[in-house]
Amino acid sequence: TALERTSPALLACCRGDEPCDTALVGGFVLNVFTREFLQRDIGLKGGRIARVAEPGAVEADETVDCADRWLVPGFLDAHMHVESTMLPPSQFVELASPHGTTGAVFDPHEIANVLGAKGIRWLMDDARGIPLHAMWGVSSCVPSAPLENAGAELSADDLRELFDDPDLAPNIVALAEMMNFPGVVHADPGVLAKVALGLDRRIVDGHAPGLSGPALQAYVGAGVSSDHECTTLEEAQEKLALGQRIFIREGSAARILGALIGLITAENAHRICFCTDDRHPGDLREHGHIDHVVRRAIALGLRPELAFAISSLHVAEHYRQPDLGAIAPGRFADILVLSDREAVTVEQTWFRGELVARDGEYLGRRKGSQDPPQAPVRLPESLGPGSFEIRPERAPERIRVIGMHADQLVTDSLVGPPTVREGCLVADPEADLLKLAVI
Repeated sequence: TALERTSPALLACCRGDEPCDTALVGGFVLNVFTREFLQRDIGLKGGRIARVAEPGAVEADETVDCADRWLVPGFLDAHMHVESTMLPPSQFVELASPHGTTGAVFDPHEIANVLGAKGIRWLMDDARGIPLHAMWGVSSCVPSAPLENAGAELSADDLRELFDDPDLAPNIVALAEMMNFPGVVHADPGVLAKVALGLDRRIVDGHAPGLSGPALQAYVGAGVSSDHECTTLEEAQEKLALGQRIFIREGSAARILGALIGLITAENAHRICFCTDDRHPGDLREHGHIDHVVRRAIALGLRPELAFAISSLHVAEHYRQPDLGAIAPGRFADILVLSDREAVTVEQTWFRGELVARDGEYLGRRKGSQDPPQAPVRLPESLGPGSFEIRPERAPERIRVIGMHADQLVTDSLVGPPTVREGCLVADPEADLLKLAVI
């Protein structure tokens, strides 16, 4: 447990009257407020940063040599579904922490679609006590569309119980992505009840791919504060100009950084965050998490100082987290020590003043997971290969096809000729035509 910001013991170290617990000395420290690296020593006390001072000015019981290293705030993912990693938070942290992740805003709607509120509660409980600031958005769209037959349905009243649960509320930061943007735009009463709840309790995050013009004005006018679905520079510019914070998404399925990197300027960077949305476990292990996004952004020409601020302070400010996002007095001591600034090579990850990862090895608390609530998949006894045959009485000349885009989630509605063999419509990889089943 970290000291409170008003702790006399912390303030004594801030004043320099008492020695700090630990000092990280000799490194170049990023000031995310002025966006510059300066040679500074950092004093830590009780899980928080007490001092950021001239070299040699910090007394401490323990000193860590950070000469020729770059020190930046811990990385924060502005929006992700931890379920996409196939890991509960207690195991996700073991892969993410060595890559410099010290916090993430999780939207648990994937588990909620199956298990409802009890799934959300299980995931949040699993995250307790791990070296990661697990912040939560309450899932706004369960199911994600009226067309779905999901395992649960969450109304505004159901969401209110989560927002107002005193055991959960301290870690809830938003109403998560409002995917039903037509419901917002056209003033569906049930949808607007959820938005009103989110605005009353916290903030409301968005999800509105391709929305533009007057419809976008209505969506923003309802109080939706962010969007992570932009696929073109023009779309991002329109949403940015209307006051939305733009989350640039670079995950496993959707990679938009290259298309949107030109959006970022020194003047508007404070309105930009990075997120992954979905990160497959192999990508997380081999290529990293937010460190991968920052690395790519720098390679694409973004100033390192901006890239690091976007991945820390800007996320903290959006979600009203004054203890996170900066190396500054009073904030939690979530600090990364980099051996290479441009390559974003994370040598050490500090979380609340403790070294939790070093040279790719996780050193933090390991916590076993409880079994999740049961959600059996019910399949008919007759299910077999024949269940997936498409055998019409007469083969059509043309069929509807979903058109995919590489590195994006948006799709096209296409019409084309089927491949027919022995009276069945079949997959034809040579024609780039596959069958899809949803269970």
